[in-house]
Amino acid sequence: MDIRPLHKEQDYDWAIRAAAHYFEIDPALGTADGNHFEVLSILIKDYEDKHFATSCGDPVPRPLVTTFETCRPTVAMSVLRGRAEVVGAPQTDANHS
Repeated sequence: MDIRPLHKEQDYDWAIRAAAHYFEIDPALGTADGNHFEVLSILIKDYEDKHFATSCGDPVPRPLVTTFETCRPTVAMSVLRGRAEVVGAPQTDANHS
């Protein structure tokens, strides 16, 4: 398991690439892959919170969920070449209205 702190944008880009394939295999919690994905998710979310923070919070109240579930859509959000992409965001009835 390759884990390292994310100090600069190159580290962040590495972590996004490392986490991307987990969206295809959807590892189970508690497995080696699931644990690796969870740690990457936490590192990425922390980096994004520090470097891509917005002044407004989430306008839609959300029920309490685990860190793993909270990070999944955030991990997929990457700002590469000026475009924001969200991959694997959970679908809800609100998304279809």
